Amino acid sequence: MPCSRSREPVGNRAVTGGVALVETLIAAGARLAFGVPGESYLAVLEAMRRASGRFLFVPTRHESGASFAADACGKLTGRPGLCFVTRGPGATNAAIGVHTAAQDSTPLILAGARFTATTTCNPRNCSGT
Repeated sequence: MPCSRSREPVGNRAVTGGVALVETLIAAGARLAFGVPGESYLAVLEAMRRASGRFLFVPTRHESGASFAADACGKLTGRPGLCFVTRGPGATNAAIGVHTAAQDSTPLILAGARFTATTTCNPRNCSGT
């Protein structure tokens, strides 16, 4: 079962992984993200929609545009620019913007992987079943 669909009780309500991520981003001061909407992070998109007024998702036509917009946001604010992309080709298309941000020492966060509940990651290996 994907992590984004699992529900863990918090108080009297269930929270999805998408809600937890968006609420954490908001608590950290994030208010804006760029990306191409995709099925690999639908729970996050729904959480962004529900956080309307507190968080804005700006859809772009291409992942490279999203990564360059996040790069520009990071340059202008000094806070990490947020870029959400689909896995596979989406992440590949965003790579040039991520590279540009790295070369310019601009803070940028690229999110786009979908992990299963049994995914294990360490610095040398990331695998899921």
